[in-house]
Amino acid sequence: MYHYCTLRSLRSMRNQKIERAWVDVGEGFVRRWRAFFTRLEAHHALDAGNPAHLWLLHQLFLDEINQNADDWVEAWNAHAVSGRHHNNTPSVNSDDLVARIIADQESNIRHAPIKVARHANPFQDEASEETFWTVFNGAWDLAPASLPNHLKLHDADWDEGEYPTYENLVVGRRKKSVRVELPPEVWRPRAERWCLAVNVLTRILDMSSDSSSTSDTESE
Repeated sequence: MYHYCTLRSLRSMRNQKIERAWVDVGEGFVRRWRAFFTRLEAHHALDAGNPAHLWLLHQLFLDEINQNADDWVEAWNAHAVSGRHHNNTPSVNSDDLVARIIADQESNIRHAPIKVARHANPFQDEASEETFWTVFNGAWDLAPASLPNHLKLHDADWDEGEYPTYENLVVGRRKKSVRVELPPEVWRPRAERWCLAVNVLTRILDMSSDSSSTSDTESE
């Protein structure tokens, strides 16, 4: 009985730390990226149902997201045992906690698998994709003069007279609204990069579509 209670207590403490780790992940960096993508969808022309837009998100931000994740893991492993998250259970090794999260939480998942959004390269060949990146990079070098005027990037586009510094995000099962700070020195350039890229992408794809339609008409 003693061994059973001890094992149960250790498992409970381990599960509490796993749950705490998930909260820390959300508070650490995931929530800010989610708030940023929410802003892109609400104000900056992101269409989450458009595979080309999802492809562009991957191209623009995946490396930064991965770097943020690596930085967070390093910081969490070094400092999660201090302050309000102090580890009072030396039998639980915090260094490998993050690596064990998926395995430990897998048995608690009872819902149907979530359908992963499809993303696909919108270009038919490498030359077309290279043209896109050449145009985008050239336009980015000219920013802010090259930024589109219709995607709410400018202070005057907002009722408050300045670009917002936060986003309200609905989180949790209780649909609680949380204010997520998005420091403009970090997140505004990312929004500008997205808006310019999606504007260039849309124009090039529209030109390709028009060219294809013209060719089809002439062939008839």
